[in-house]
Amino acid sequence: MKNKFNPDMDLIRIAFENANVPVRLVGGCVRDMLLGINPKDWDMTTPALPDDIISILRAANIECFDMSNGHGTITAVINSEPYEITTLRQDLETDGRHAVVGFTDDWKVDAERRDFTFNAMSMDFDGVIYDYFGGIADLKAGLVRFVGDAEKRIQEDYLRILRYFRFLGRMPKPEADVETLAIISANRQGLANISGERIWSEMKKIFSGEHVDFIMDLMDHSKITGAIDLMINKPAVPASRDPVTILAAYIDFAFVEIVCDRWKLSSKEESQLVYLTNFRNIIDDVKVLKEAIFEGTDRYYVLELMKIQHRKDDYEILKNWIIPTFPVSGKDLIEIGVKPGPNMGFIIKVLRKSFVESNYQMTKEQFLSMVDIDKSPE
Repeated sequence: MKNKFNPDMDLIRIAFENANVPVRLVGGCVRDMLLGINPKDWDMTTPALPDDIISILRAANIECFDMSNGHGTITAVINSEPYEITTLRQDLETDGRHAVVGFTDDWKVDAERRDFTFNAMSMDFDGVIYDYFGGIADLKAGLVRFVGDAEKRIQEDYLRILRYFRFLGRMPKPEADVETLAIISANRQGLANISGERIWSEMKKIFSGEHVDFIMDLMDHSKITGAIDLMINKPAVPASRDPVTILAAYIDFAFVEIVCDRWKLSSKEESQLVYLTNFRNIIDDVKVLKEAIFEGTDRYYVLELMKIQHRKDDYEILKNWIIPTFPVSGKDLIEIGVKPGPNMGFIIKVLRKSFVESNYQMTKEQFLSMVDIDKSPE
């Protein structure tokens, strides 16, 4: 198992072995390896205190720093990649958003503070897995199960409600526990205290995951959508991985502005969402859509609209269409006597319209021959 990890990880393993201090992989990376997914992040835990972690890493000439504001997480940096190593912790106090933590040397106590059984597992560098709450069995069964008392876990951090649905969507054949859904629904008001940025971060992962239709139906029936200011329609889910596109397919038009403000969408995301919701029920001809792209509508928006409207053939046409270059410039008009100003703008607008009507075939010479300087409107 030692050879399973990259050389960077091996440097951390050797550093802790030389210090005779145990360290384990924990949480998502263990879960993902069991699911056959290559982990994006490698998180570790150890009973060593933060200052001792720093000493162990520096003794091995590994760059490290503490940006956790006293929460006990030290970031090791090897070949520009970060690896987080956290002292085993226990929650001393929680308020539904933040926790006051204390350090411990008990691996199970640390595991008890985590959200779901499969996120509470840890693994040493020999590949031995420590599974205190049946996480392996839950992964095999496709179950998302809270560690211990579900209501207590939720009330420690209400964002775990959305994380429940996010992880459920990652299961090959997701099954929702009726009792858990009831507890989630009963605690949904706690989401009012969660920042919009955190809500959107989780919803993006839900929308870009699997089984979106199933998950959104569960969230709607559990009244979670309403708790995060989202009113939904029941669309045929687009064949897109873009969370903004999925949101555009689901959201009730009247809630677009509310969601953009509450979830703190970026200006780019808001622009895309507004375009897609404005046009999702308008089936324009490909010619009209080409003209929109030619006149400056973001081609990506139009292609995502085709996914919402399930227009596969038109998607391919628009994707491969080479946007024509309008052959006339302001300089060309000046050279034939057109003065800069509103008049020139009007002429260009008329010529561009003619270019579209010619199926983008007219040449510069043809355009310039159309311009009558004496009769052009002032």
